[in-house]
Amino acid sequence: MNHTFLLSQGRWSGSGMFTDENGSSSPAEAEVTITHMDDLWLNEGSMKVLGEKTSVFINRYEIVPLPAGSLTTTWKSTNPVIGVLYGIFSIVSDSILSAFCSDDGSYSGMEFFKRISTDAYENRGILLHEGLRISSWELDLTKRD
Repeated sequence: MNHTFLLSQGRWSGSGMFTDENGSSSPAEAEVTITHMDDLWLNEGSMKVLGEKTSVFINRYEIVPLPAGSLTTTWKSTNPVIGVLYGIFSIVSDSILSAFCSDDGSYSGMEFFKRISTDAYENRGILLHEGLRISSWELDLTKRD
């Protein structure tokens, strides 16, 4: 499977829904930029949750470039609320899976990016705190360039 998200540079936009710990869902919009350098890939993105009170979540993943012939790599991100997150990306057929955990182990989660076409992916994810669901999201991503 030739993946265009994450494994290629580009800009993506998305829309979908965000669900909080109480089960309340709100529309969400996302922007993601993937940049490849020799020794580091960056996944810089934001998700804006619309509603009575608009919230913005900003992420910056520092990714170890996927070694030739490998299907799995690691990443690190610093979140102003959660702290440092460590995770993996692993390619499984038409999807890119990710699992992550905070430095102290209290936060964890998972997400996937399913390839729909060269320019479209479905993204689904969940964030847990001490084993309890605190948020989830479902976004449809489209390549912008």
